[in-house]
Amino acid sequence: GFKTNSVGLAPPGGTFSDQDYVDVEKAFVDPLKLFLSRKRPSVKVLDLGAIEALTYHGTDFLKLLNRPQDLQEITLASIKFDPSHYPILAVEHVFFEKCTSLQVLSLDYDTLNEDILKTIQILPLKTFMICVHGLDLSHSGISETAWTEFSNHFKTIKLVLTLIYAYEAVEILQMNLLRRNMPITHLGSFSVNS
Repeated sequence: GFKTNSVGLAPPGGTFSDQDYVDVEKAFVDPLKLFLSRKRPSVKVLDLGAIEALTYHGTDFLKLLNRPQDLQEITLASIKFDPSHYPILAVEHVFFEKCTSLQVLSLDYDTLNEDILKTIQILPLKTFMICVHGLDLSHSGISETAWTEFSNHFKTIKLVLTLIYAYEAVEILQMNLLRRNMPITHLGSFSVNS
């Protein structure tokens, strides 16, 4: 039989067209849902390959996991087709309470909130990757207090903050995103010049 405990997808180079998104959904979403809902072996790695079309189904994928306590790595961050306009993935913070083996987590900044930041402090996280595409005015941000609690709990965490085509984010990074007690170990920026 087919036995694996890891799902990882990699996007092709270049940009996606609307039809590419439709094709990705047809080819991967239902089979991936079926794969994730199986009983054995449990999934240890769920990496959606930064494929935007798949990350929109991230919450559905997480709900299907039979044994979330066996997950060691979740990659839900994505590269947006249009970084100035995209839907935001909403993940309930209580889901992470079940992921008691989670060591690596990747999220878009838009998804992150103080409830998630507090909840993941119960996990054995070693690496936390945050991708920033833009700063939505409706995002409440993460307070200095929340980052202080996080950094006090995770003394040796690898916190990676990556700006992806986030032109406006670069301009307001210092005022709206960076915090004194945010324990960033790596800061990166990816952009394309047309």
